[in-house]
Amino acid sequence: MTVEHIPPSEQIYLLNQELIQNADSLAGPAITVGGQAVRYWVNTYLHKYSKNNLPNEVFITSVDVDYVTKRNNVENIARAFNVEPHYSNPLDLPSIAICLLTDKDTKTIKEHEGRLFSNPDNNDECNLVDIIDRPAGFEYDDLSGDKLYLAAPGSHEFVRVLNPIGLYSISPRQHCE
Repeated sequence: MTVEHIPPSEQIYLLNQELIQNADSLAGPAITVGGQAVRYWVNTYLHKYSKNNLPNEVFITSVDVDYVTKRNNVENIARAFNVEPHYSNPLDLPSIAICLLTDKDTKTIKEHEGRLFSNPDNNDECNLVDIIDRPAGFEYDDLSGDKLYLAAPGSHEFVRVLNPIGLYSISPRQHCE
C-alpha cells in the first residue's frame, strides 16, 4: 500500500480548517505567518500570473507551519490538532511552543483522509507547527487591522493569514532599506 503525503502548501489549508472548526475554543487569533502565508497568497492570486511569469517555487515554498498567537492559546491550538505542545523556554522568544504533527492518540504522524502531515524532506517524519509571539522585526500591534486577511470563504475572526502586501502599510521605508 502506498502512503500519500500532504504537500505543505495543502497542510496549511487543512490545519486552518481544523482551527476554524474549533474556533470557539480559541482564546484569540491564530495568525498564519512565514512561508506558508506567502504560499497561501501566491496560490490565491496564481491565476493572475502569466504563464511566463510564474513565481519561483524556491522562494514561496516552506515546510513547517508558523502561527502567531499568545501563550494562553497554545493548548487550544494543540487540542484542535490533537497533538501535544512542547513549550519553549520563556526567554527563547519569538518561539512560544512547537507542536509536532503526531496524533496524540495513535502516536503516529497526523493524518487527514489517509494522507500524512509529513515533512517533505523526510516523509518518515511528521511536519511541525511553530507557534511564535510575532515574526522577527515586528511589534505585536503590527499584526492587526487591515494587515490581516479576513472575510474570506471559510475564514473566522480567530483564524487569519498574514497579508504580506498589507505589511507595507506598517512602514514602507522599513521594507525598502
